[in-house]
Amino acid sequence: MAFTRRISHHVQPAPTMCLFRCFCQVFCRGFQSVHPGMRNAHRHAWGSRYDALLLPSAQGAMIDLASSQSLARIIRHFVSEQKPLCAVSHGVAALCCAVDEDKSWAFSGYSITGPTVFELVRRADFSTMQLIVEDFARDAGAVFSASQSGVVHVVVDRHVVTGQNEQSTLTAVQNLVLLCGMRK
Repeated sequence: MAFTRRISHHVQPAPTMCLFRCFCQVFCRGFQSVHPGMRNAHRHAWGSRYDALLLPSAQGAMIDLASSQSLARIIRHFVSEQKPLCAVSHGVAALCCAVDEDKSWAFSGYSITGPTVFELVRRADFSTMQLIVEDFARDAGAVFSASQSGVVHVVVDRHVVTGQNEQSTLTAVQNLVLLCGMRK
């Protein structure tokens, strides 16, 4: 197993990391089964087969997922059903795709966090970024909070967990697991 820890000369899986990997795999399988380029047999599902959604930090989330209509349908399903949803760092940008025809954002009125302008402006590609999550969230009606750069900062609002940066991944996923346990 890729994520292990050694205890008394026995190798055992690290439960949190294995769970994180399982969530990532479930999300990837679920997204592929409803992606327009894939088979259409599961298009009606749009996330109904899954109990939780994890959007981990990935550079592509700021470009590809932030404008994905397929992902927007899945996210809107999770919001309408109050299913646990977690996005961390650049993965929070993927939430920006959940805009309805009337231009209302599914997370308007929610408290969230994500990469701050201060964190992003230090990147070499800042001038070419198409989306600044902090600005988008505030303009769309969310309450955006942040902490110092590089420290753990997680916001839980109803069924949505967001993490400011990659350092917040473990805490955000632990909160997602707790939310999943509360639904059962």
